[in-house]
Amino acid sequence: MEELVIFDLDNVLIKEHSHKALLDYLFQQKLVGSFCYLKNCIGFYFYKKGWIKNSKRIIGHSFGFLKNQRKEEMTEILNVFFENILKKNIFGEMVEIINEHKKNNRKLILVSGALRSIVEKTAEFLKIDHCIGTSPEIVNNKFTGRTIGEIAYGKNKVKYIDLFVKQKNMSPKNIWSYANHISDLGILEFASIPVAVNPDRFLYKMAKKRKWSILLFNKTYL
Repeated sequence: MEELVIFDLDNVLIKEHSHKALLDYLFQQKLVGSFCYLKNCIGFYFYKKGWIKNSKRIIGHSFGFLKNQRKEEMTEILNVFFENILKKNIFGEMVEIINEHKKNNRKLILVSGALRSIVEKTAEFLKIDHCIGTSPEIVNNKFTGRTIGEIAYGKNKVKYIDLFVKQKNMSPKNIWSYANHISDLGILEFASIPVAVNPDRFLYKMAKKRKWSILLFNKTYL
């Protein structure tokens, strides 16, 4: 059976939180207002500190900045953002790890609660064949600010990965998982080879206790 490698995005493949980096960029380009930007920054800070109990709700609300944006215009903005900002923050060490897994003919999947187009662009650039991200709702060619389906966060990540494994008839005994946040504990436990990458303090303690591999990166690829 094929072996699977699961990658999270933020602070695992990239030296950024992709959603926060996107908001920073949009704010600098005067494409989002101060109130929207500040509200999201506060939510992001609380998330990093582990002070938010209903993180899925906060993540869902964080896509409100897309409301009334036209699909074509936002697509172009996201292309520029990825090329000029996000691509330059990919960890060089993770590129090496990805290439090593490819040499061993393992199937790779990128799963994140981040905006799906950002997840897809990252996966395409790194030649990762499969990806899961958050799909924004579009009505009459405009974003509504709402999302479609379950956000790939926490236990939902496990559901998505479990379904993927069953669909591809893979063995659960040969799964690597790379993640950085305590909310990703589920996909790390799901894997036979869990790896904590730049872990937050909660995941770091858990990884040490369970004697999981811990990787700390800071050098970018480009």
